[in-house]
Amino acid sequence: MLDNPEAARNPFYLLVPDWGLYPMVALSTLATVIASQAVISGVFSLSRQAVQLGYSPRLEIRHTSDEEEGQIYIPRANWGLLVAIIALVVGFKSSTNLAAAYGIAVTGTMGATTILALVVARSQWKWPGALPLDMFLKQQKDSSSIIRVRGTAIFMTGGTETVPIALLHNLKHNKVLHQRVVFLTVISDDIPRVSARDRVLVEGLAEGFYRITVRYGFVQEPDIPKVLRLCKAYGLEFDMMDTSFFLGRETLIPSTHPEMAEWRERLFVVMSRNAVSATDFFRIPAGRVVELGTQVQL
Repeated sequence: MLDNPEAARNPFYLLVPDWGLYPMVALSTLATVIASQAVISGVFSLSRQAVQLGYSPRLEIRHTSDEEEGQIYIPRANWGLLVAIIALVVGFKSSTNLAAAYGIAVTGTMGATTILALVVARSQWKWPGALPLDMFLKQQKDSSSIIRVRGTAIFMTGGTETVPIALLHNLKHNKVLHQRVVFLTVISDDIPRVSARDRVLVEGLAEGFYRITVRYGFVQEPDIPKVLRLCKAYGLEFDMMDTSFFLGRETLIPSTHPEMAEWRERLFVVMSRNAVSATDFFRIPAGRVVELGTQVQL
């Protein structure tokens, strides 16, 4: 380019003589395909991890391999990529403008990494976000004002150290607790399959309170009624007609004074409303489910 400033108009293809133009086109096409596949795999992987960490609404995840954990396909993420790519091509109109957007992408990556680092720092500092479970159990042990009713209540929860929001809402509005209260957590391990003998862990927390931890491999589909039958070997038997599943449903609404762009808030609201319901995802009998909702302002 120093010897021939006119080469600045297309420095990549002018690196080779005229006869090398078509081989360079083939090479650049292959590089584009590889880069595109990397982006697609990255989006699928990040989407799955976001769902598992609770940072994204549940999405349908199809595992295409019984051996490799990362071999997945997420239909909604794939269609979202298609819409985004069409919008980029129509919006930027030329490869020159797209190249300029690369700097924005790098900046966005740095920004996302910084935000995630702050999230990790917050979790390491143990800032409260919910009522600690041990504190709640101690309060119930010392309290005789709470009425206990017959039956079993199972509260689905993603955390093992805090009280599910659905339980707090049930206690606030109905002012009762069931004779047996079970906190059920489902964990997806980084192996293809978890054997039946390692599937369930049952712990007694206090009188009438239990914790069940269920583990699945990444190619296995959750089936909560089947898991509950395995608990009989641990001395905890369930009658499905006498068992109620309490789920918390958070309805997201855009804030009146948003701290981020309004379109981003509305996009997340739409994603949340289109998420797979917990009832279908965990194969819970619909007639045994009680949903307690709350509105969360973004």
